[in-house]
Order: sequence, then C-alpha cells, then structure tokens
Amino acid sequence: MSATLLSLTLLHAALSCLLAGLLLCGALRLALRRWPALAAQRAVWLLAQSLLGAVFVLALLPRNPQWSVLPPLSLTAGAASLPVMAPLAAVVGAPPALAGVDWLAGLPMLWLPLYAAGLVLACLRLERARRLWRVLLAASRPLGERELSRHPAFDAAQLAEMRARGLAVRQTEAAVSPMLAGLLKPCLLLPRHLDDFSVAQQQMIIEHELTHWRRGDPLWQALALLLQTALWFNPALRWLGTRLSWAQELSCDRQVLAGRPAQQRQHYAAALVQQLKVQAAAGQPLVEAGLAFGASSGATMLERVKLMRQAGAARLSGAGQCALAAGMTALLAASVMLQPAFAWQNATPGGIAAAVVAAPLAAWRFPLERIHVNSFYGVSGELHESGHKGIDFRAAKGTPVLATAAGRVAGVSSDSRYGNVVVLEHEGRRRSLYAHLDSSAVAPGQMVGAGEVIGRAGETGLASGPHLHLEVFQGETRIDPQLLLPDLDGKAGAAALRARDAIRLK
Repeated sequence: MSATLLSLTLLHAALSCLLAGLLLCGALRLALRRWPALAAQRAVWLLAQSLLGAVFVLALLPRNPQWSVLPPLSLTAGAASLPVMAPLAAVVGAPPALAGVDWLAGLPMLWLPLYAAGLVLACLRLERARRLWRVLLAASRPLGERELSRHPAFDAAQLAEMRARGLAVRQTEAAVSPMLAGLLKPCLLLPRHLDDFSVAQQQMIIEHELTHWRRGDPLWQALALLLQTALWFNPALRWLGTRLSWAQELSCDRQVLAGRPAQQRQHYAAALVQQLKVQAAAGQPLVEAGLAFGASSGATMLERVKLMRQAGAARLSGAGQCALAAGMTALLAASVMLQPAFAWQNATPGGIAAAVVAAPLAAWRFPLERIHVNSFYGVSGELHESGHKGIDFRAAKGTPVLATAAGRVAGVSSDSRYGNVVVLEHEGRRRSLYAHLDSSAVAPGQMVGAGEVIGRAGETGLASGPHLHLEVFQGETRIDPQLLLPDLDGKAGAAALRARDAIRLK
C-alpha cells in the first residue's frame, strides 16, 4: 500500500470516526435527559467507545462496494501529486470549484505525519502517568498481614478474598485518594490520612475500591485509555471516557450503599468531601487512569453527593436499554453503509497521475446500451502483462458503439493489436479510444454528440472474442475510464471484480 493511499485511507477513517462521535455524543446527551439513570450504566459507555473504535477500523478495511449506498471512490497510484477532487473537498467543507487547488491537494498527505505526531504525544502523556504511578508506589510501603488484620477498615472475608486473589495493599504519605494501581497485578494504595476518617467511613471507602477490583474496572479503564490514545484526534472519546469513569464511580457507590440507612449514606458523602479537601489543601493532582474514591471534579462532586444521600442512581429500564442498543446498532449499520468503497489501481508503464475522483467525474455516458464489464483497468493478464490499459465490455459482434461524450473524431485507424480504432477528443484535453471494432461509422474531423453511434463492436486485432475495449487519456496520460463512468462495479462480473480487487493493495 502506497503512502498516498495509506494517508488518504487514514484521513477518511479519522473523518468517519469524528462524524460518528459527534452523532453518538449528541444522541447520548439527549438520552441522558430522558433517562438520567444512564449515567451509572458502565456497559453503555463501554459500548459507545467500542462503537467508535469499530467505525475507525471498518473505514480502514478494504470494502465491498455493495455494502455502501455511496458511489465508490477510485484511487490511482502514480506521480506524487494528488489533485483532490469533489468528494474530499465536500468532506472538508470546500466548494467543488476548489477541489483541485494546491492548498487542498496536500491535505491527505499531511494527515499521516500529523496523526503520527499526535499519537506520539498521546503515548508520552500515558508514559508520564505511568511514571507518576511508579513514583507513588516507590514512595509507599507494603502493609503486612498483621497490619491488615488489625486495620479497622478490613474484615476477615475481605482479607481472605484479597489473599486468595493476590491483591496487595500499600500505604503512602501522599495526599492522594485511596485507589487501585496496576493492571495485571493491581494493588490497593491507601493514603496515610485515611486513618483520620471514622471507622465506618474507612470501611465503606475500602469496600468501594474492592468493588472496582471485583468488577474489573481497572482493565476497562485501561482499554478505554488505550483507545483514546490511538484515536487521540476524537474529542468524543475523551468525553465518553469521562462518562465511563463517572459511571464506574456511581455504580460502585450504589453497590456499596445498597441497603444502608440514610445516616451511613451521609457519612459516605462526607468522606468524599473530606477526601477532596485533603487533596486540594495538599495541591495533589489527580493521577490519570486511576480509579480513586475521591478522583472527582468539583462539577461532578455535588451530583455524586446528592445521589449518595438519596437512594442512589436508579437502574435503566428494559425499554431504555433496548432503545439504546437499537440506536447504537443503527449508527454502526449507517456507518457501514455510508462508508464509500475505495478502488485501488496500479500505475501503467506510461505513468498516471494519482487522483481521488468520485464516479462520475463528468457527464460521460456508457459506450454501449447494455453494460457488462469483463475486465477492469490495471488488471494483469496474458494479453496485458503490464496491466490492462482500459476496460473491456462484453458486446456481441455488430453491437452499436456509442460516444461516451460529445467531441471531435481525432482519428480512425487499424493495426494488428487494437484492430479497428476510433479516437474522440473531448473538452478538458480528454480523449477516448474505442478498439477492436468490426467497423467505424465516423470520419476524422467529424463532430459527434454523446450517445451517437461511432461504430460496431467486433473482434478485430489481438482479441480473444467480440468485445469493446475503451481507453481514456487526460492529455498524454492514460487514466482509468472508471473514473468517468458511473457505478461500473454494479455492472461487472464476479471474476472481473475479484481480479480488480486483487490488485488494490499491491
């Protein structure tokens, strides 16, 4: 795969992911107004992030044109220049008239280094967080069995569970929140100031962190962060990641407080406020990627405290869950159907300018009344080892051959390879060549209109059977005729499509 194709495909995937993220976040914001209980549903926010990741990956994969309701975008490899045509201009908001201007032409090629630079910065941010974790852990000390057995926050059942599953406990002097640190071998990091809390508060805080541990929240948090790092350009993922953290905290609050009296709920809320005050007084930053009891912003703390003092966050109804699942499924299906398929052809020895062109580029019609493609441009075969220089259409001998566009007859000739040939000149320095004709119906210099009969199909020259061979030139450069003809994939045989698809990634 060339750098041009890779960069363009990556840009297309990024734009698709951004658009899906915008739609998804808008839908979820509306859903939150309708179902406030959605805020505490971890599965919803995990599914939403997974959906955006799927949209990005699907846009990177080679696509069958039949999956899409959009016309295919044909990519042709060759020179380094990249005239970006109307489809990409429309995506970035430029009018079609500006599709070929120089400042827009380099946009896809610029995205590859830009994405790489952003990915490096995002990885550095993760590395910074990892180092902060290591500093915190290095400055902490492990709590042994004897200390844990005497600690008022732990009961015998919790200690037995932690011992069986290998959860270590460490204590730090830093004014951080109680938190789980690590992924494969997590440990529970407790700040020294937790001893100043009441015994009931300590017990509920410890149960909160152990609930995170039992539910596997650190793993889901890490996966979400990796996805945000890979798709750093999409702000929707950061918002969804924040909502995921919020949902995990609310879910743990609800589980810890289930069945507890109002007084204990108030103590629990007071512990959260006290923890945030300790951190604010010490000026300690929140550690990124941490699942911590007090790692909440001031904006969300009041809402969380309110839920703690009440009955907790309600559960989403079955109807709400079905509606959300159907909505996300519809968004993914729409993303698949609205992804254009990319066709990739190799350059011929004569060289062709790289282009991104939607079919149809101009008002060209088919050269036959009934169309069936036998062989696409660029496909290698016995008669064209260096790549097919045009498109072959199935046509019985004597079938009328029509001008694809209005123009002037530039030549009528015959040779041993192409047989009887008619060449037309069109506006925009384009030419069309019709080969292997049984006979011609025009003379040099004659003006013809689009759809006018210019000859009859045959099998003259080096042909294995009656058919029409069509070639197109832009100036002196041969280009893929499919760039100028609409929806040929839907009029091609399965063998022709397989042969064309086999060269896309060469």
